[in-house]
Amino acid sequence: MRYFLFFVCISFIFSCHKSKNDFSGNGTLRGRLSYLNIFNGETLPKPLAGKIVKLAYAPSDTLNFLYKTVTDSAGYFSFIRVDEEKEYDIFFQDSINGMPYAAFVTRTPTNDTITLLATNNLSIQNGIYVQVVDNNRQKLGPVGICLFNNQTLALADTCNGSILKINTDINGRGVYYNLAAGPYFLRARKQIGNLVFSGMVNTEVAVTGVKSIELILSPEPVNGFEINITDENNRIINQASACVFNSRPLFQLDSCIGKMETLMPDSLGRFKLHNIPAGKYYFKAYARFGEIQFSGTDSIEVSATGIAKGNLKLFRINTGPMNGFELKVVDIFNNPVHHTNVCVYNSRALYLLDSCIGSIKTLPTDIDGKAHWYDITPGKYYFKAYTTFENISLSGTDSVIVHPAGISTRSIIVK
Repeated sequence: MRYFLFFVCISFIFSCHKSKNDFSGNGTLRGRLSYLNIFNGETLPKPLAGKIVKLAYAPSDTLNFLYKTVTDSAGYFSFIRVDEEKEYDIFFQDSINGMPYAAFVTRTPTNDTITLLATNNLSIQNGIYVQVVDNNRQKLGPVGICLFNNQTLALADTCNGSILKINTDINGRGVYYNLAAGPYFLRARKQIGNLVFSGMVNTEVAVTGVKSIELILSPEPVNGFEINITDENNRIINQASACVFNSRPLFQLDSCIGKMETLMPDSLGRFKLHNIPAGKYYFKAYARFGEIQFSGTDSIEVSATGIAKGNLKLFRINTGPMNGFELKVVDIFNNPVHHTNVCVYNSRALYLLDSCIGSIKTLPTDIDGKAHWYDITPGKYYFKAYTTFENISLSGTDSVIVHPAGISTRSIIVK
């Protein structure tokens, strides 16, 4: 009776397969299951004992299968009595040391030398694989790495605020797994003898997939200077050039001849030079915005160790007016009219009143009938000109638009 029930169960199982010929053939599929972590630098696969290997007709979706078996103590598996005229998929999916692995091959019986190699299953996990190198692209490790998801905290040059910390292996390799999708910033610092190497890199992590990046650590400066460039109101100037001198006589010449270096500021308005001989350094900096020019000079003392920091202010070069207007008062014959008072308005409503009340300035014309006003707020200005010669009174009106840069001109005819 027991044997009869066993036979019924076996018959029921095989009746669930796609073909009545399942496992009634003469072929075999044998091989060995092993795994390899592609992110830890190992090159020799390790056998996997006691793991389930599944078999399905090709092509398969890995969700449905015909049969499964368990590997022996050396990682070997075997499927017998398979159809030699069919093609089969052999696959494995499981976690090893908490990390998902997968393997998949397609084979035709008979095949007794199948290599089923499981590697990191990137379809169901994500992360960052980082390789740390020095500035010569040589592998550098072991190194502690701090992972940030906030750029401001990462730029603070400490590990405060990092969300994860890992130590790379001796070859500088490290992996962060299972991260929320988004931007990340990695920072590391390592001391070797008297030198300190540091660096930072950023990357974007997707929902799936392990992103491979390189983190370059460069020697931190032993000495040097870092100078901030601002205008006279302490506003950052990041579009300038600075001539650097280590000779005072050359610095005192009215040019950049003899400079040792020309430096451009970064986006924060800072120019710097590191690992230089101790001594005094002199700076000439220039900037130009449209028609406006700025310049400034300064100096700083640099020691054998440490970064000297300072500020260099640029002042506007007085090369002429930035903007404004120039007026000429003339009569109907286009002759200049001197000693005329011109009332200036920036309000049309006040200008329309029949007096000089509300004017912002009164300009007298010179002997050539000319007057001017420079470096003023851009906008529209209105004029009333008055003069009296014995019993004759002359007057005239006009207006002009003043731009941020450039001089506007106008002739006012008085009658």
